Amino acid sequence: MKELITVYGSATPTASGQSGDFTLNSQIAYNTFNYIRIPKGTKLKIWAKRISGTTTFTFIVNYTPNIISRSPNWTTLGSEYLSSPGTLELEKRKPIIVNGFTGNEAIKLSYSNTGGSGTLTVEVDIEITDEE
Repeated sequence: MKELITVYGSATPTASGQSGDFTLNSQIAYNTFNYIRIPKGTKLKIWAKRISGTTTFTFIVNYTPNIISRSPNWTTLGSEYLSSPGTLELEKRKPIIVNGFTGNEAIKLSYSNTGGSGTLTVEVDIEITDEE
């Protein structure tokens, strides 16, 4: 099994120093969502990121090994800094890979605003596979 998914989201912080999570959407989703749970026995691979904004911010990929916990502990897997308003497109020859050992693992996409008020957008290409 191999599934390629593009997720996208936006946020509108009103001041520098604000941080939060992107509310995500996808063409295959019926509703918005805040995290992506990794099915047991599969791998989630992040292949490409398109980050844009009208202000500067840090885009963050966070991971938790236990999304069903009342208060999941999130760890940063990677981050990218948009140093000026505009767009940053990144494709990885070696993707960020997260294993689904128990089915409780998840990632979320977050931001830390370093500019003023503005609009932040993100689009991420993800592959979910049970192949090596």
